[in-house]
Amino acid sequence: MATYMRSYRKKNAQKPVEKPVEQTLILQAEPEPEAPMKKVRNLPTSDSAKRIAKLFSRRLTTGWSDREHTAHRKLGVILPETMDLLDEYYAFQRSQPRGYHRRDLSTFLNNFQAEVDRANEWKKDSTTTPNQQRNDSNIRV
Repeated sequence: MATYMRSYRKKNAQKPVEKPVEQTLILQAEPEPEAPMKKVRNLPTSDSAKRIAKLFSRRLTTGWSDREHTAHRKLGVILPETMDLLDEYYAFQRSQPRGYHRRDLSTFLNNFQAEVDRANEWKKDSTTTPNQQRNDSNIRV
């Protein structure tokens, strides 16, 4: 029996033990087709809309919300002189430590005429000399 076992061990020792090979199927993911870029709605296209977008540091490639777009359309044609005045007014107000100006585009558009009036008052006050202001304050109506 001992000789039989020795010969058995020798035969089996020479043969490498075959392990079952797991065959894994490697699936290569197909590249997804590039999705077509969505068309951005409500981009500022008119000159006044582009200037207002720049006034509020908005990219020209960023679409406006539906409310902003509707508010801008309701304004109608905005004259370049009005936009120049608003640019000057906002530049001045932003340079002040506690400047009074709108910080939201939607609010600005909904209160556009009030902003124009405020800019006109600022322009009128900034163009008068201190002597004129002093004389005007002494006049009683």
